[in-house]
Amino acid sequence: MISDPYEVLDVPQGASQDEIKKAYRKKAKEYHPDLHPDDPDATKKMNEINEAYDMLANPQKYEAKRAQQQRQSEQRQQYGGNSAYGGQNSSGGYHGAGGWWSDFGDFEDIFGFGQQNSHISFHPKTEPGDSAQMIQAVNAINNKQYQEAIRILTSIPSTGRNARWYYLSSLANHGQGNTVQALDQMQRASQLDPNNSEYHQILQQFRRAEQTYERNATGFDRNAVNIQKICLGCFTIQFCCNPYGCMWCI
Repeated sequence: MISDPYEVLDVPQGASQDEIKKAYRKKAKEYHPDLHPDDPDATKKMNEINEAYDMLANPQKYEAKRAQQQRQSEQRQQYGGNSAYGGQNSSGGYHGAGGWWSDFGDFEDIFGFGQQNSHISFHPKTEPGDSAQMIQAVNAINNKQYQEAIRILTSIPSTGRNARWYYLSSLANHGQGNTVQALDQMQRASQLDPNNSEYHQILQQFRRAEQTYERNATGFDRNAVNIQKICLGCFTIQFCCNPYGCMWCI
């Protein structure tokens, strides 16, 4: 995780969402791999820009992650790495350095706000006429070697970047977590090959995911947070007092 998303996007602390979006578009034009095919650092820089934008557009998700990391760090400092809370599992009670709640995973994933929860895997197939590089990219995507697929596709000159190139690059970036770039490239693929139903279908999936993501980031129901707190309290009560659990959480 990058340390300062404001610095990456070159915007001041407290910048508005409009300012952040404008800064993101500006940076994307400066470092987009499609515009700089000969720059080996363009993909890495674009990944940082995507992450910075995601952090500022969806602060709740990252605040939850930081809070959990802080709790885990405090537990490690308090109990040490070899205590019952730190890593020994011979008693069958505690299996992670993060304490007893770590077995339940990230709360943002449990309640549907985590990126992994909405991740979709795609498995493209090779087609007649695919170059050796395109075949390598397809294999890399199917093996979930997304960064390698991006590297292979980026090495293809701009003159060879047709609709299928944008389709594969979109899938690779989606797998890598570059959702904004994946959406842009799938849209480009659909524009270059408007009769391709697969491109159109995936584009609609990406658009729906983006809309859901934005709703969660800007106006998710505060009751979800309250339910999270209630369930955490119930788990605490169950752990300390009641072996039969909370009637709300079972």
